[in-house]
Amino acid sequence: MVRWKAILFLGLAMVAQAQDLRKLPDWAQAAAAEVAGKPLPEADAWIVLDRTEMAYTGDGEIRTRKLRLAKIISERGLNEANYRLHGLGGKASKVKKLKGWNLRPDGELVKLSDDWVATLGASSTQNVSTGQVTIAFLPRATKGSWVAFESQEVFNYPMGPFDVFGAMEGRPIHRWELSLAKQEGWFTDLKQVTVHLDIRHFQPWVQGVEMEPGKSLKILDLPGLPEDESAHPAVLDVLPSVLVRFEDPKLKEIPSIQSWDLMAQHFHDRYATRFSAKSEMGMTEKEPLKALQAIQRWMTRELAYRQVYLSPERGYIPEFVPETLRKRYGDCKDLASCFISEARIAGLKSYPVLARVVEGHAAALDPVSFLSFNHVIAAVKLEQTLGFSAEIDTPMGRFLLVDPTDRFAPVGTLHAGHRDREVLICTEAGGIWVRIPRASVTAPSTTVTLDADVLPIRPFGRHHDS
Repeated sequence: MVRWKAILFLGLAMVAQAQDLRKLPDWAQAAAAEVAGKPLPEADAWIVLDRTEMAYTGDGEIRTRKLRLAKIISERGLNEANYRLHGLGGKASKVKKLKGWNLRPDGELVKLSDDWVATLGASSTQNVSTGQVTIAFLPRATKGSWVAFESQEVFNYPMGPFDVFGAMEGRPIHRWELSLAKQEGWFTDLKQVTVHLDIRHFQPWVQGVEMEPGKSLKILDLPGLPEDESAHPAVLDVLPSVLVRFEDPKLKEIPSIQSWDLMAQHFHDRYATRFSAKSEMGMTEKEPLKALQAIQRWMTRELAYRQVYLSPERGYIPEFVPETLRKRYGDCKDLASCFISEARIAGLKSYPVLARVVEGHAAALDPVSFLSFNHVIAAVKLEQTLGFSAEIDTPMGRFLLVDPTDRFAPVGTLHAGHRDREVLICTEAGGIWVRIPRASVTAPSTTVTLDADVLPIRPFGRHHDS
């Protein structure tokens, strides 16, 4: 027995020697050395390092370098050999460098080649998008492999130099890092640029945190999220996240992050440039209730809702109303813009409303950022009540909230995704935060109609009629 133990120990020692970590890039060697001798966690894979370095270079451009090192512990952890980069395509984002290394237990080093990298478009039958995803795959990864990826990207989002990061994932992370900088060149003066680093929901998840305001954030020993959870709270409301904002006063066409009022004014003014001067629907009705109902009926009949994700050309700004009506489809911001345009032609003061539905909540106490929102609806100012539950009183008057993307909720009600949400009404004078009235939200329900024949039940255990 002692002899067999000695042989096993010798075999393990030979494997450890064969897996020479010096074959990995320097940054991966340093990260691996940091956990040398530490016991592996009870997980399918261990993320030893997840580091993002961001540099603002001026004119809205961000350069990002990402480093990731993982140890594959079991066969279920083999998907760590996959790596994804998401971008908007066009001039908005570009992958400048992508490298990968798979150091196998037998000592062989497999490097990423172009044959295992693909860039795919994000459009489908359900959405229209210029977005792209670059997928890399390291072949021949196996249990015991060290897998490393290094990427460099350039971003120039039409919405401005912002980004948000979730710190936790399905596997434990030994070291999670985020580093920010302003990268000045010979002709670039970034002295007026302010860097904001805002964290949310770090407790009770995160314990060991090193933070240098506006510069860096380091977290040690992040636990992995529970796997296969079929029901859980919205992750944006409970899990750690980091919001990065570079405030550059030279960027005049992006939303201000100095206050919600300035951001709301920005969206109000940009939407106003997209409206039509005449009714594209042939609207002649002027009585408020009948006009709103007529607009909604026409849009429900003639326009289809399709998810048109962010594009390099217009970002969070809607399409021109005549163009949306020509195509006969649009996303939430496009349909809201059509509704507001027609309501204004009917003599009703109407405004865009920024909202967040289904996943997470937006709130007035959040750091100022358009990233708080994922949906746009409309608000119609009323001189007198129409008796709807979706009406709400504010310091700037009474408003009726309308979601033009909902084909089934009549005017005066909102779908279940708006329950217990706050929204930001964008007016020429600033923003108005309001809470969706509970009575206005329809309760989700399912109606089942059965068509069947009723047969007599035979007595148990008897095979003939009584």
